[in-house]
Amino acid sequence: FLDLNMPVMTGNECLRIIREMESLKNVPVVVLSSSAGQPIIHAAYNDGAHLFLTKPFDEATLRANLSDVVSMDWSNPQTIKEAQFIKDQYRAYNRIGL
Repeated sequence: FLDLNMPVMTGNECLRIIREMESLKNVPVVVLSSSAGQPIIHAAYNDGAHLFLTKPFDEATLRANLSDVVSMDWSNPQTIKEAQFIKDQYRAYNRIGL
């Protein structure tokens, strides 16, 4: 799990560094952010995220979403990423409204 809003570098910068490192380039990364604008979501996926999860306003939704994410079959993270590409754009995963 990687937060986009960090004090020393942005989450996108960190994600790009992770993807450049041979030992980490295949590690699944779930971006967690309170920002949910389409350009932010698209940039995270383009930088190598496998899933974008928005921080909900209530704890119950956060717990449900995190439970969903850890229960996913991560044996092929690219499949999870591809499932988020709908109608020519990436979307944030959120159990609410699905």
